[in-house]
Amino acid sequence: MTSDETQSAPITCTLGLSDLKARIGEIASLNSDALRHHEHRGLKLELVYGRQARERVHEMVRKEKECCAFLDFDIREDAENVRLIIRTPESARAAAALVFAPFIGKASALLCKC
Repeated sequence: MTSDETQSAPITCTLGLSDLKARIGEIASLNSDALRHHEHRGLKLELVYGRQARERVHEMVRKEKECCAFLDFDIREDAENVRLIIRTPESARAAAALVFAPFIGKASALLCKC
């Protein structure tokens, strides 16, 4: 998806609550196993995973592109790391921390505990 397409996509996740909970669990598991570092700067979140998680990172990105079309994902790899850069459009600036929460393990507080 191009940056123009992400700019025009609605700022919303299309997953239902049970699917969202499952996805957050998958991301939490990936982070527990392989996340080495994260840095949130404005509209950009950078996640650095160990190389052993390459396939899982690619799979997560594939799934996230389906439900969160407004996000831009950039994967960069080297011999030791898989670096994932996620960007939100300017129109999502106010919600960036909320959007990035599942990727840095802070999403549990966002989910209904009904």
